[in-house]
Amino acid sequence: MWIIVGDRTRTAPVEDGLRVRRQCPSCSRVTTFVEHRMLTSFRLYFVDIVNHDARHVMVCDGCGATFVTDELKGRAPEVTQEGTVAGAVGSAFKATRGALTDAATRTRDAFESGKVDAALSQTRDAAGRLLGDLFGGRGKKRR
Repeated sequence: MWIIVGDRTRTAPVEDGLRVRRQCPSCSRVTTFVEHRMLTSFRLYFVDIVNHDARHVMVCDGCGATFVTDELKGRAPEVTQEGTVAGAVGSAFKATRGALTDAATRTRDAFESGKVDAALSQTRDAAGRLLGDLFGGRGKKRR
């Protein structure tokens, strides 16, 4: 069995980033260098698992060569997990936590207002409708 692991590096231009005209050490042309954000991800079987490095670089408009220059000192971007498995799991956790917090708040409000029976009845009716929508056609004989 083969295990395929590795890193993937992507670059994207920084909106309103630096633009500098200078001679490129790689292609020897005078071109515009554009600030890009470079993000490196750990990959397993061609799937981005976790981002582990982010930095700002200058990219030559002529040949695409990438350089870290003095203009970029102190401009280190934060490493986000957007587009990775870690990011998807984190988003799912946040959504679940939000839903549970809302449910707990509604339950507390129902207890405090003395309308527990009404809240339970509404919950039971909603669950019944959901189950009916999901499994409504199963097990019933049609005439």
